[in-house]
Amino acid sequence: MLIPVAIAGAGALAVALVLTPAWERVARRIGALAVPGPRDVHQTPTPTGGGVAMFAAFWLALGLAAWWTVSRGLWQPNTGLVWVALGATLILLVSAWDDLRPLPAGPRLAVQFLAACLAFHGGARIDVLTDPLGPGQYIYLQWWVSAPLTILWIVGMTNAVNWIDGLDGLAAGVTAIVGATLTAMALLTLGTAGSHLVVLAGAALVGSCLGFLRYNFQHRIFMGDAGAMFLGYVLAALSVLGGFKTATAIGFGIPVLAFSPILYDCGRTVWSRLRRRVAVHQADRSHWHHRLLDRGLSKQEAVVRIYLWTAVPCGAALVLFLLLR
Repeated sequence: MLIPVAIAGAGALAVALVLTPAWERVARRIGALAVPGPRDVHQTPTPTGGGVAMFAAFWLALGLAAWWTVSRGLWQPNTGLVWVALGATLILLVSAWDDLRPLPAGPRLAVQFLAACLAFHGGARIDVLTDPLGPGQYIYLQWWVSAPLTILWIVGMTNAVNWIDGLDGLAAGVTAIVGATLTAMALLTLGTAGSHLVVLAGAALVGSCLGFLRYNFQHRIFMGDAGAMFLGYVLAALSVLGGFKTATAIGFGIPVLAFSPILYDCGRTVWSRLRRRVAVHQADRSHWHHRLLDRGLSKQEAVVRIYLWTAVPCGAALVLFLLLR
């Protein structure tokens, strides 16, 4: 198992290290630049859309790792991956277009719901929950409950990761921490259907994030909506895909605990906008990182603090998973 995981993780890292600066040059030529606005913290126009490089690194490395394992009879391919890939492609295309020419919220949200439906069709579903009144007993949800619950989870996480993408290294770093946690939990459930896929995909996701961070930390390029929404979509799908529902069966609270920093920022931001009676999708400075900056922290200090606040619940989720599985 170590070889395919290394192929996925190291392969995604290597490809991202090569493709990210290549996309930086392309972005400058086509004018894909993030121009500073009133709520932005960067001061100069910066190439954006680096999510294209992350997307390519993720799928190339995952495809190579999957081919290696399947060709040696170590794993039967999971057709659900095809539907998740199709949904991720739709997310990337629309978000990349939005990076170049901003789109209204309606079309973007419609594509996100379509992508979530594709993931649900492919087997990424919240359909098993722990019975709080019966230890070791599970509640199996009917499709008409599972479908809206799963779709809202995926769409919500897609946007939540996009919302935290406000400082260099923030979204990619937080995604890498949560992705590593999901990968570790999937490794502990190897042998159940779908766990192999989550391990490989999780490793590829972490590798692509780390490769992108090499340049993002230098303020050379932003991932844009194309990257942030892709990361959120894949994270959400992996947390409920296939045999990894062993983790969700232990209460779904374990993945939620790992995602809690992202959910906190999303929930608080939504509440702040509703309280002020402004549109939920209207950009402002109510996000977690903006509040830290307003308290006098530097951008690097704010990022490191959020990293730590992400690592703590992720570590707790992993310990809880070990104790209860």
